[in-house]
Amino acid sequence: MSRFTGVPEEQLTTWLRELGASRLGARLEERWRNDTGSALSGYSGGSTLGPSNEGLYLLVRASHPDKVVETGVASGFSTSYILQALKDVGRGSLCSLDLPVTRLTGSVNADGVREKVHVRSVTETGQVIPDDLRDRWRLVVGSSTERLATLLEGLGKIDFFFHDSDHSYQNMMFEYRTAWTRLAIGGVLASDDIDWNSSFFDFAKEAQRAPVKWVGRGAIRV
Repeated sequence: MSRFTGVPEEQLTTWLRELGASRLGARLEERWRNDTGSALSGYSGGSTLGPSNEGLYLLVRASHPDKVVETGVASGFSTSYILQALKDVGRGSLCSLDLPVTRLTGSVNADGVREKVHVRSVTETGQVIPDDLRDRWRLVVGSSTERLATLLEGLGKIDFFFHDSDHSYQNMMFEYRTAWTRLAIGGVLASDDIDWNSSFFDFAKEAQRAPVKWVGRGAIRV
C-alpha cells in the first residue's frame, strides 16, 4: 500500500490505529444485531473488519478524494469504511449506486454465478451505516447499466471509483470503462472481487495500466 500510494508505512500504521480507535467494526456489528436480531456471522457479506475493508479505508484516505462513486451497497459495510475515511480526511462525499437484491437466495449474474449478498427490503440498503457518517452519503437506486453513465456525467470528474455490484464479466468491464473516462488525473479505480473473472486484469491491459492486487497489509503488483 505504501509503494502504491506513496504514503510512508508509519503513516499508514497510524491511520490503521485511528481506524481501530473509531470502533467502526464494532459499531457496524452492533447496528447489525440491533436491526436484524441476529449475529453478524449469519450475514453473507462476511467480516466487517478485515483485509478488504482495511485496504479500502487506507486507499480512500491516501487519495484525499472530493468525489467518490461506488456501485453496490447492500447493507453498507464497505460503504461505511469509505465514509469513515472521508470523515477522517475531513473532505469529500460518496455517491453510491445500487440495485438492491431482496431475495434470500441472492441473484445469479450473467456468468451464471450466484451472488448471495442481499437485503431484506430496498429501504434497508445501507442499514448499518452509522448516523454520524451519513451526511457525506447519497444513495441512487438503479442498475449501473441504466444509471451509471448519467450519474457520472452529472458529477463531472470524479476522484475515486469503487466497483462492488454485479460481478459478471460484462458488468465489471462496463463499469470500469465507464468510470475510467470520468476519472480525474491521479484518480483511483478500485474493485472488489477481482478474482471472480479476468475483467479487472483485462481492463488494466486495455487501459495500459499495471493492476495492483491488495491481499491484506501489503500490495502485490500482478
